[in-house]
Amino acid sequence: MLKQLWLKYNQLPFKVRMYIGISTMAVAYFGDRISSQIIENNKLEARAKEELRRSAK
Repeated sequence: MLKQLWLKYNQLPFKVRMYIGISTMAVAYFGDRISSQIIENNKLEARAKEELRRSAK
């Protein structure tokens, strides 16, 4: 099955394969950037909440 998929992929024109490759890399890059920002924001929020709890005591 994987071999058949690879053969079909290789039959695509070069420009189409380039588009698939570049668009896949772009989606992966921006997905990584966005998820990293979300994780960092969650860490900052957790630190801020902890500071508020400490100052409220």
